Formats: sequence, structure tokens, C-alpha cells
Amino acid sequence: MKAFCQGSIAAGLLLGLLPVMVQAQLTFTTNNGAITISGYNGPPGPVVIPGTTNGYPVTDIAYAAFSVFHGNPPITSITIPDSVTNIDDVAFFGNSNLTNATVGKGVIYIGIDTFDGCTALAHFTIGNSHAAFSTAMFAGCTNLTRVTIPDTITGVGAEAFDGCGNLTNCVIGTNVAYFGSGAFANCSNLTSLTIPDSVTVILDTVFFQCTRLTSLKIPNGITHLDADVCYGCTGLTHLEIGTNVTAIGSYAFYGCSGLTNLVIPDSVTSIGDYAFYQCSSLSNIRIGAHVASIGSWAFAYDTLASVIIPGSVANIGDDAFYGWWLTSAFYFTGNAPVLGADVFAADFFATIYYLPGTTNWSSPFGGLTAVMWNPQAQAGDGSLGVRTNRFGFNIAGNAGLNVVVLACTNLARPAWIPLSTNTLVGGTSYFSDPAWTNYPRRFYGFGLP
Repeated sequence: MKAFCQGSIAAGLLLGLLPVMVQAQLTFTTNNGAITISGYNGPPGPVVIPGTTNGYPVTDIAYAAFSVFHGNPPITSITIPDSVTNIDDVAFFGNSNLTNATVGKGVIYIGIDTFDGCTALAHFTIGNSHAAFSTAMFAGCTNLTRVTIPDTITGVGAEAFDGCGNLTNCVIGTNVAYFGSGAFANCSNLTSLTIPDSVTVILDTVFFQCTRLTSLKIPNGITHLDADVCYGCTGLTHLEIGTNVTAIGSYAFYGCSGLTNLVIPDSVTSIGDYAFYQCSSLSNIRIGAHVASIGSWAFAYDTLASVIIPGSVANIGDDAFYGWWLTSAFYFTGNAPVLGADVFAADFFATIYYLPGTTNWSSPFGGLTAVMWNPQAQAGDGSLGVRTNRFGFNIAGNAGLNVVVLACTNLARPAWIPLSTNTLVGGTSYFSDPAWTNYPRRFYGFGLP
């Protein structure tokens, strides 16, 4: 038979530094030998919830117990004991006078919107709880500046910190497995965040408009970057994408105008629409060797000087490389891909280069002149060999080609080093290596710029 009763308990309430103990009233229910805090009707100030009362443990804080919905008196701080295992939805919702919250280590469930709208909340600590930070847990907590998530916390829910505009630093525990949609969205002052290797899921808009986030490393456990994941992160200057990411979603890095260099790992097979649109400082990219499709407007309005597109790419979407008249060359290492509309629009001065032995090329291609990239070392014209203080040879091919000359000393384990970039003016250029005497033998090859 279940025992059930209601009542109120006196909790210690200290006002400032006064030595007088004031009685603060916490209303509660008792069910099966455990107490649930259901409301508060005491004076304004700090509240400490006791671990036991009437011989029973305090285990739950009820739905909206301290929220504005109940018209509770304003409290300035809350201390939740280790005995509490459950904090229900909107427990402190809209409590605009709450500045400090301390949660014990016994909590295993935290409901949605727990501290949503607590605009004065500046300090939050939690023990080694095995809960997850819930949906919109701190949404709109505009005075929160720093949070440490213990190693025992298992996840960060959707919109957990959405709109925490003064949050500058968040330390993520080493057992967090996921970031929900918009978990840190609109944290416009967030400058530092390290994603631990334990995280395997990052959903859409996680860092939406985190305009001061400067560096981000996506761990190798992540396999998919959802849409808008870093949309509008204008301060992002360093991005490292994990080596198991297979897809980059639409608008993922839209407007990341601080990015200058980008390496897309070989694990990636698709790049979504507008993925790197208006990354207006992006001048150097490496597209991974297994990317099969590049979405519409994916790299539009980027300041790319040249682009190497691997042979794995079979489809390129509309306006994918819509230009700012700065791109000089597109180098394709495979067969001609299927193009959408206006892929190279506004790249007025660019040329397409393709390799010998590849198929389906024509000129113009996508509106640009297409030229075979066909440099060859000349062995029969008398240029090959030692001259005064140097070893060299002529390179011949289509006029205007830029050719990187590489060298290594061991073909069994080649470590190719770029030596020079030669432009084939009129179809030829002489390469010389003044350091050739430093090596008992040296091998040479050609690479794309």
C-alpha cells in the first residue's frame, strides 16, 4: 500500500552574512518513503534543500517547483543535495533572480528547460552525476560565463546553452557522447571549446552563430556533420575535421569568413549545398580523395586561387564554385564530372586542366577553356644533365602550365619534396637543381600546383 501525504518543511536560509536562521518553506509530497519538493513559499534569498526530512530522503524536485509558473517568491541561489535523483521539467524556469545553482552528484535525470530563462544565473556547479544536460537546460541564461561539465555527464541536449550570449568557456567532460541540435547556438562570446574523443554525434546547428569561436577540432569518432553545424561562425580561423567524417551537411560552415585553409579528409564522400558558402577568406583547400559529390553553391564566393578536384568527384552542383574573379585554375585528376548549371560562373580568368588518359573532356567545359596538363621531362634535346653548378632538364607541355617539380631520394619509400614551380612559357621551361651534389642519387617528378 502506497503512503502519500503533503506538507511543508523548514529549510535553512541564510540572508547575507546574518547569523540569524530564517525559516524558508518548501512544500512537498511523500510517496513510498521518498519526498518530492513541489514548491516554495518562503522569503526571498538563498535556499538550501535538505537531504532528508521527517526521516525520509528528498529525492525529487517536481515539475515547475521553483519556476515563475507557480508565482514563487524570488530566490537568489539554490543548493540541491546528493539525495536528489530527479529534477523534473522547467523546475527553475524563468527564475530571473537566481544567480547561483549547485546540484549534487546523485542526479540521474534532469528535465527539459530546467534553468531556461534564468537570466541572472552566473554560477552553476554539478557533482559527478550520471545525468545528461537536457534540452534547453540553460537556454537564455545570458549571465552564464563559464561551465564545467563533469566527466560523468553523458550528453548535452538540444539547445542546452542556446542564447547564452556571455558564455566564454565550456569544459566538456570526457564521457559526453553527443551534442544535440543547437546545443551551443547563439553563444556569441564562446571562444574556447574542446570536443572530447568520446563525442560520436554532433547534430545540426550545434555552434550556430558562435561568432567568436576561433578554433574547432572535430574528433575522429564523428561520422557526419549535420546541416548548419557552424553556420555564421565568422571568427573561426582553424578547423580540423576528423578522419572518419563521411558527409558534410548543407550550410555546415556557411559564412565562416575567417577560414583561410581547409583540409577535407579522404573519408568524406559528399559535401552538401552551401557547405562553405561565403567563406570569403578561404584561399587554399584540399578536397579528399573519396569525395563523390559537391553540392550546389558549396564553395561559392570563396577567394580560391586554385582548386584541385580529385578523380572521385562524379557530380558538381549548380554554382558550386561561383567566383570572385580570383580563381586562376581548376585541376581535375579524373574523368570529367557531371556539372550542374553555372558551376564556374564569374570565374572569368580561370582555366580547367585535366590529366592525360582521362575521358569525356571538351573545351570549353562548363564555360571555361579546358587544357590537358601534360608536362614531360625532355631527355633527347640535350638539356638533360649536369651544367655549371647544377643539374637540370627542360620541361615541355601545353603553354601556360604551372608545374611543381618534386624530388625524393628513395623510390621504395618516397618522401617527395617540392623544389620549384615552373611555368611553361611558350610550352617549355628549364628546371635546375643546384643542390644535386648533396645527394648520391635523386629522383624527380611533377605535381599539380
